[in-house]
Amino acid sequence: MRSLPILLLTLWLTQFPVFAGDEVTAKLAFEIGDPARYPLVSISPEEEPPEGLTIPEGMEDARFVKRNFGEGRELLLAVRFRPEPAWIRVDRDFDGDLANEEPFYLTQVGSGTAWEALIEVEVPLDPMGAPRKITLRFVHHRSKTSHCLHLAVPVRKEGEVVLAGRIRKVVLSDGDHDLLFETPEQDRLYLDLDGDTEVRASSSGHEMIEPGKPFRLGNFGFIARLSRHGEVTFEAAARTPAPDEASWPRINTVAAGRRVTGHVATFAELKKQYAQAEDKDRAAGTGVSTSRNKVIADIGKTRTREAFRFLVGLAKSDPDINIRSNALRATGYLCYRPYSAAIFEFARGSGPVAVRMAAFAALHGMDAPDREALLLQILKSTSEESIFADAGRNLAYLGSREGLALLEEFATEDPRENFRYQAYQIASRYRTGPPPAVMVIGAAVSSYPRMRALGLQHALMLGLPESIDLGAAALKDRDGKVRLAAVRLLATQNDPAAVVEIFAAAAGLDATEHLAAVKLLSPVRNQASINVFCDRLATGTPPQRTLAAEVLTTIRTDQTTRALLTRLRSEKDTKVLTAIIRALGVHRPPGADAKIVKAAEGTKDDPLAFAAALDALAAFGLDSPKVRRFFEKALRSRDFEVRVVAISAAGKAGGEVAADLLLDHIDDKAWQVRLTAVEGLGKVRVRRAVLPLIRRLSKEEVPRIVAAIANTLFRTTGRNFYDIVELWERWWKEHGEDFEVPEKIPEIKPDDHSGRSVASFYGVPVETDRMIFVIDQSGSMSSLSGGRTNLQVAVEQTLKVVRSLGKNARLNVILFETRIHPWQKQLVKVNANTRGALKKHLLSRRPMGGTNLYDGLEMALLTRGVDTIYLLSDGSPGSGKFVQQEDILREVRKINRTRRIAIHCIAVGFDSPLMKELAAQNSGRYVWRK
Repeated sequence: MRSLPILLLTLWLTQFPVFAGDEVTAKLAFEIGDPARYPLVSISPEEEPPEGLTIPEGMEDARFVKRNFGEGRELLLAVRFRPEPAWIRVDRDFDGDLANEEPFYLTQVGSGTAWEALIEVEVPLDPMGAPRKITLRFVHHRSKTSHCLHLAVPVRKEGEVVLAGRIRKVVLSDGDHDLLFETPEQDRLYLDLDGDTEVRASSSGHEMIEPGKPFRLGNFGFIARLSRHGEVTFEAAARTPAPDEASWPRINTVAAGRRVTGHVATFAELKKQYAQAEDKDRAAGTGVSTSRNKVIADIGKTRTREAFRFLVGLAKSDPDINIRSNALRATGYLCYRPYSAAIFEFARGSGPVAVRMAAFAALHGMDAPDREALLLQILKSTSEESIFADAGRNLAYLGSREGLALLEEFATEDPRENFRYQAYQIASRYRTGPPPAVMVIGAAVSSYPRMRALGLQHALMLGLPESIDLGAAALKDRDGKVRLAAVRLLATQNDPAAVVEIFAAAAGLDATEHLAAVKLLSPVRNQASINVFCDRLATGTPPQRTLAAEVLTTIRTDQTTRALLTRLRSEKDTKVLTAIIRALGVHRPPGADAKIVKAAEGTKDDPLAFAAALDALAAFGLDSPKVRRFFEKALRSRDFEVRVVAISAAGKAGGEVAADLLLDHIDDKAWQVRLTAVEGLGKVRVRRAVLPLIRRLSKEEVPRIVAAIANTLFRTTGRNFYDIVELWERWWKEHGEDFEVPEKIPEIKPDDHSGRSVASFYGVPVETDRMIFVIDQSGSMSSLSGGRTNLQVAVEQTLKVVRSLGKNARLNVILFETRIHPWQKQLVKVNANTRGALKKHLLSRRPMGGTNLYDGLEMALLTRGVDTIYLLSDGSPGSGKFVQQEDILREVRKINRTRRIAIHCIAVGFDSPLMKELAAQNSGRYVWRK
């Protein structure tokens, strides 16, 4: 872990303690690090405030949490997630009062779903001294299902001690999270057992020492004891534990004072390995230095002068720029300040950008004393954007006040727009408080789109008086991200003038901006704004009427319902009519179902409008004769997609009438309709559906529907006969007359309803014979998992499934990076030839490019005959037609509403809100492989 300067460090050094009774004591100091580099602790704010807390004015919609923070102190937080923008208030002086604390608005990190705030607080790190200031990092990953906040606390106790002839690092932590050592049960002690000056700080790492129990180091045994005042005492153990090769395969077990062997090789050995790797790369003839790069970091870790000279020689003369850069980075392990002078020359020079940036990283690792002055000099003089940005970030990591002031100056005055943007981005992110208003306004009117978007975001945080004017002007911007930021800025002003500006620009908003406007305006409840909504619904243009109807969906008052019913009678535009019908399905005023039936008669040529009418009528229920006749007419349609929509809506309505309609269609000729009817019966759960379902099970040939019937029978009866028809028939013959549907739906185990031994893809059963695997091939899939890349593991999983498929199966595989690579244009039959061809194709693929998830998924969804997709990715979308979560979900819903393709999602390496929602909305399962 590279961290900011250690506040205090005191060492007691004793050479070669080997006799019982000898002691070595390390007094551990508190170290403050960079919050961005620390693990995050999950905290869940409660809706109810802690007992005894008076809720200050303006915080009625907040959630609250208290967190133990060392020395008996509790940190009090208030968080508001909705409506956006989210803010957090922190009791920074630990006085138990939030009324005097200003809100910190969470800002977006990159283009993803993570939002963060950096907040400086004073905490009692040292019980013997004054409180110290540290910066906390709060992160919120926005999703529909979670309001969890994550906290990074950059504090731990650290020191050094000489044991077994080497300087060892000692760290006291509470495990993975460094939450300030509240109880002895949380404390973990880590010791640098292998002598590489680093500890493997994980709760299962082999460098974790259990206090009070003997451990082996070299040829000696020690016992570590903890003091509550930040001291660790090492006593020589009376008996040295025997080396256990199974538990200690990588620990140094040589005598003190001798050259270290084992997994920490000598420079001479590593140099020989490097020469062998060089021969290997040369023989491969690919021009890639993979083998050499693996050895370079280990050479740096030997921390010898010979290693430094060797690495600098590579950095100066090797023809491969990657080798030169990695060699420089490896010098950062040396941690020896006299070496830094040579690295300064690389940073100051005019060599390739990658080499100079590697030199910055090395200087940071060495803790070079003059690096701040060098970085300031480079920041002032460079004409290269990447060097400018890297120097700025390094200054920010250092907490350089002069550097941040210089960046703010660049952000407001530099004539180069891209430099202004880089400076603004870094300065605003690493400030402990909000950026100055003049800097924000300058950014919001910049000619650089990304800077305009960021400036508008910060204008929202600051609540500037100029916000409405800035937002109104930006609504006409050519750049979509700027318009989206403008919508967010205006929609959260709670000002009718801002609402008017959004409606004035409604026709120019794309789908994402329109959706953001609806979400942000829907919680607005002031009467003046509601009057604007109703007025635009009555008199506005079609885009304005659509926006108004969607906003009014969640504002249920007599005024808004009357406005919707009045517009329903006269509306001719089907898009507006769709929005009005959906809104009335939520309001459900008495007698409106008959009016919706009348309006829906004219929407049959528009699938979305017709589907909205069916869904809205289902919300009223199917008891009305007019509504029932409308559904029956829809179910007689020759278009299977209309039947799917009607059956789906009937299933949501529930009741005996719905059960009749569903049972009439479990034998439909379209498999999508049969599947929808069977799943609907699983929700309705009526006794008279059991026998027809058993009969359907006996003749159903589509594996997905077989599994669905087994699942519905289980939900309805509580019996677990899987898809074995004979068992169902026997049970019904013996118990059918007396059977009553149980009130409680039985719990379903994930893999209980296959009824046979089936293959699985990352644990998801393959219950289909018409499938497509959509697999991420981007560069990040080169990450290792158990010695293999993530792509290799995915290929193995795919081929394992293919080997198990029967002769009737059809499949395809689509790999995606920045481009899409389908194996075939359509589903192909599985046989010996296709298995061999697919294996050869997949084994030839290598990780590369970006993550174009949507285009690969769209190609699979549009493939004729597919009923199941297995989607695997290890990252967020970064390229393609759509990259934002809401856009991807919206487009998939459009394509897949009537196709009824199951989308199972496997997220590798990180918990993906997008893939979790994709699976939930498309009859799939979600698997997260860490």
